[in-house]
Amino acid sequence: MNLSSPMSSEASWPSEETDWEDDLEVMDIAEKKDGTSDQEDSMASLSLATDLASWASQFEVKNNAVDHLLKILQKHGHTDLPSSARTLLKTQRKISTMQKCGMEYLHYPLRQQLLDKLDKYPVEEILDHDTINLSFNVDGLPLFKSSSKVMWPVLCAVHLKPIIVFPATLTCGNKKPTDLTFLDDVIADLNDLMSHGLQYKERNFPINVLCIVCDAPVKAFTRGTKLCSGYYGCDKCDQKETLEVLLRKVDSLAATQREILILLRTRQGHQRAEDLLELSVAQSKEELEALDQSLKDSDFRKRVIHHLSLIGGANPGDCVRRVMRVVATNIVWSHFSLKGKREKLPLIDTTLCKVIKHAVMKCKSDLGEKDVECYIAETLKHVPAQLKKHVQDRLPVPAELE
Repeated sequence: MNLSSPMSSEASWPSEETDWEDDLEVMDIAEKKDGTSDQEDSMASLSLATDLASWASQFEVKNNAVDHLLKILQKHGHTDLPSSARTLLKTQRKISTMQKCGMEYLHYPLRQQLLDKLDKYPVEEILDHDTINLSFNVDGLPLFKSSSKVMWPVLCAVHLKPIIVFPATLTCGNKKPTDLTFLDDVIADLNDLMSHGLQYKERNFPINVLCIVCDAPVKAFTRGTKLCSGYYGCDKCDQKETLEVLLRKVDSLAATQREILILLRTRQGHQRAEDLLELSVAQSKEELEALDQSLKDSDFRKRVIHHLSLIGGANPGDCVRRVMRVVATNIVWSHFSLKGKREKLPLIDTTLCKVIKHAVMKCKSDLGEKDVECYIAETLKHVPAQLKKHVQDRLPVPAELE
């Protein structure tokens, strides 16, 4: 009976168990290596994402450029990177705002903003300056063509090389701010900085405001004054005048300029007979009819056409109004219409109308007779309304300006 076989098989069992345990150990080591490798890859990807975010923030790279770079990196094996710059930079989706002056309001503390921006400059550039100069800008910014949504940012510029601009306050709504309370926080921060300076790199830098940049409407709004085009809107003087006095001064200046022009031409030997024409403004229908009779003389008519063509205007309508104002007063023109409608006298058949048309066409060469007639008709149409307004707004004129 052969007993060696079972004994040999039993003797071989420990060897098989040992091999199996060795295989398990090898598998555990391999799994640990794989786990370590995945962890290292994840950490490497996280480190790369952090570096990319710092790079994009430091050099202010546009989001669309960062998006394109992330897609390229994903294509070449960095699949753990995010696909969007907003995810990479961890841009906040919701920002808490407050209501102020009828709009949504967000304020960035000016001192902290300045410290963050100064970190982007070389230390030598900052230490070469004894004072940090700032400038500010306030303006309205429409966001969309199809919506009334508008933003009113308060921007601050640091005048180092290069100049960095950043928002100090953002205000957004469907119309402009109802008051100036959106400037309170910026003013408070600026007062604090100008009083105590800015502590940076163990130095205290004085803060100086170079200027505050605004266009004319925003300047009037922020200062609480009238526009420059309004009555008493000049911020250089405190002199108050009525509209009539202002118009008289303008006419006086125009006459003075005309006299200076004639004098200069006389001195230079270029004086012409046409420039010496003295055409008085007709104060009544009789004076206008007398002028119309005088215009039948061809030489006088040419001189009047030349004289009136020198008056000019910003546009054709303005040119016609200025020429007619030189010829007669509005009271006289109120008796006329172009074709005699509404029981008024017709102007179109008079020699004076032809003279006015030729003078305007000489000044505005791109106009035809029909175009000038339309402007004359429109001017005569609005004369009664101007007279009525003139009577309502009329105020006593100082004796020295009479």
